[in-house]
Amino acid sequence: MYQALYRSFRPEVFDELLGQEHIEKILKNQIATGTTGHAYVFCGTRGTGKTTTARLLAKALNCTSDGERPCGQCEACRARAAGTFIDVQEIDAASFTGVDNIRQLREEVNYPPVTGRNKVYIIDEAHMLTNAAFNALLKTLEEPPSYAVFFLLTPLPEALLPTIRSRCVTLRFPPQGEQEVKRELENSGAAADKAELIASLSFGSVGHALEINRDAEYLKTYDAALSAFRLLESKNDIPRAAAALLPLRDKCAQVLEILEAAAGELMRGESRAPLASALNARGIDGARLMKAVVKASRMRNAHVAGHYVLETLLFDLFDIYDS
Repeated sequence: MYQALYRSFRPEVFDELLGQEHIEKILKNQIATGTTGHAYVFCGTRGTGKTTTARLLAKALNCTSDGERPCGQCEACRARAAGTFIDVQEIDAASFTGVDNIRQLREEVNYPPVTGRNKVYIIDEAHMLTNAAFNALLKTLEEPPSYAVFFLLTPLPEALLPTIRSRCVTLRFPPQGEQEVKRELENSGAAADKAELIASLSFGSVGHALEINRDAEYLKTYDAALSAFRLLESKNDIPRAAAALLPLRDKCAQVLEILEAAAGELMRGESRAPLASALNARGIDGARLMKAVVKASRMRNAHVAGHYVLETLLFDLFDIYDS
């Protein structure tokens, strides 16, 4: 039944998926042969295309056209464009961890789709589900209705129960690498120097790089952090650097992400980006910086105030106290 259906997918379904040609090839082959699964694990770091891919497939799977899909004209396509489509649910597992949530999902999945061909569940941060929630979900994955499709998105597939993974098709979304990211940014209109800087901050992710490129405030945060760390010639400069970082206390997560990217660059023996170069010139190596960033991230996750998190990180960089 599905084979003829899948062969009618439009070739451009995957046009929005950047830098993951192997994923595109696998899914196009499954579509062409009618072997699309009922459950997938998409694993990879942020911005590598997991959510984009799940949404693209959900769009095509639910189009009711008898011709190429998605057609953009049928009731399901129009509802999807208007944001009123109810046969696709996107779930943040970080706030959907309880067994009762999964039991409710299991009850809902028994009702056929209202408008589209399938009911699609996109579960982001799937590793955040509790074992009890996993076990409840497992019962649905073992005997799913023919119209149900599940996408479990996670950077940590090993955190999913083996029994869950065994019932899913696992596809890995690797980071694309800085040169490919830079190329995609330049293709989208970014100047070469800006593209190179953003690529160094992207963790090899085209999606994350494009997000940064659209966020004018992100690079302002980078410049402010760079100015602060340039003040840091020795441990005696910590008060000045801390004062310069103070306005960034509400952007602590961004600062830590920027520093993590710099630490990664230094650990690879590189220091092309301005911040990595400034830190390297001050004798701060990648391993020490990464250790300080990890500790600071844990403090932030424990709801410690942003200014204290950043100040502690500065002290740790110079081993003022045992880190």
